[in-house]
Amino acid sequence: MFSKKIYELSYVDAIHMSISQLMEKDEKVLVIGQGVDDPKGTLGTTRGLDKIFGKNRCFDVPIAEESVLGVCIGLALGGYRPINVHIRCDFLFVAMNQLVNMASKLSYMSSGENKVPIIIRASIGRSWGQGAQHSQTVHSIISHIPGIKVYMPVSPLDAYQVFQQAYKDNCPTLIIEHRMLYSSVQSVSKEQLNEKLVPTKRILQGEMVTIVALSHTVNEAIQSMNYLNSQGITADLFKIVDLFLLDLDNVIQSVEKTKHLIIIDNDWVKTGISAEIAAHCKEKSKVDFKLQRMGFNFSPCPTTRCLEDIYYPSASSITETIMKMLGRRNIENTNSVLKEINDFRGPF
Repeated sequence: MFSKKIYELSYVDAIHMSISQLMEKDEKVLVIGQGVDDPKGTLGTTRGLDKIFGKNRCFDVPIAEESVLGVCIGLALGGYRPINVHIRCDFLFVAMNQLVNMASKLSYMSSGENKVPIIIRASIGRSWGQGAQHSQTVHSIISHIPGIKVYMPVSPLDAYQVFQQAYKDNCPTLIIEHRMLYSSVQSVSKEQLNEKLVPTKRILQGEMVTIVALSHTVNEAIQSMNYLNSQGITADLFKIVDLFLLDLDNVIQSVEKTKHLIIIDNDWVKTGISAEIAAHCKEKSKVDFKLQRMGFNFSPCPTTRCLEDIYYPSASSITETIMKMLGRRNIENTNSVLKEINDFRGPF
């Protein structure tokens, strides 16, 4: 695969490769979930794993999320390392008792004697009229719970590295993948794959505003800045991948420089992870600064495309927010809808 120094790696292939390597390295790694042995293999991320590693290590399960996660917890306690796949994040709510009351607590309640090395994959994201019951995410909720680590990979390199890191974490870990990111491609080297995951990474550098974004909102922020740069506006843009560690030191240094902070979450703003990031920056910063948070409108997600476009943060709404924060004239431009949103056809 890496005959060249640089390899074009897609988000889907990064997940597939990382899981494959873990299964090859450790026969105790299992992949369990609805449709994981389907020919399409969970949008390609588990394609063919049942044929490579056998039906006992990659297998389909009934629509019984709480029971299946309970089985995975039992397997983890018995020495296995299950990867439990949820094609939609929303159905984790059905298994919340197992996740919050069981998986997260068992190591603490046994003084560390019992480990629960389970990786839970959950897909989130907009488009194709997913509607109120298929467009949610749980990262703010689960980040609130001690005993569980939460990752939100943005790039293909992130996607590869978070699985390797989650395996090393040796504890319950939730990896939240955005449907709109599956089509993304990145040039990476073998050396980069072996590097340690960077929990919070600066991906754009500027002087006027600090932007912190999660999941697919990073792409929307990049699209916004592509336009704003032409207007003489520059920004430090950070993506947060590790919500457990929540390393904000570089963000705080940036805020002290720009005096403006915008946090863009792939979730509702009210009592969300954006509030935690904002509070942390306010507590630790040595200067006063302007603050704005962006996220979903506070309602269940609409189904129609025109309402979806209003409901979610977009490059256009990010541009408008930055312009207002900086006291600039609101320019009608704007940012076209991102290609991955226009191209998405479902079903998931």
